[in-house]
Amino acid sequence: MKYVGGGGAKGAAVSATAVVSADRNCCMKERKKDYNYVGAGLGYGIKGSINMNLTGEGKGFYTRCIPWTEFNGPGRLTMAGLGFIVTYGIVTIDTPVVYMDFIGWSWGLDASIATTAGYWRIVSNPNFFQN
Repeated sequence: MKYVGGGGAKGAAVSATAVVSADRNCCMKERKKDYNYVGAGLGYGIKGSINMNLTGEGKGFYTRCIPWTEFNGPGRLTMAGLGFIVTYGIVTIDTPVVYMDFIGWSWGLDASIATTAGYWRIVSNPNFFQN
């Protein structure tokens, strides 16, 4: 996970960006792609925005060699965090190909818990609506 951010007081809107890398044994023209999420749901937190830029090592997972398009689809993102400047939190993602947790330190302003439903999409550039 590179970034998770959102806002809301009783409702929640969340966006996230991760990086997905193809295994060297897969016949993929491009080895890395951004993996973006946009979702909405229920949450509670401080009024205003919250922010979580995750630090540390990435987490790996393995699938058979599948096309990038199989990563696209509906999913969930649940998060909770607490802190001012230095924050600690957990992010759980459920995508069309993997379910995993990210736990760790970050920075920002956070006192929140939220669960959202949304859409995951592989993109070739940072703009979610282009491919």
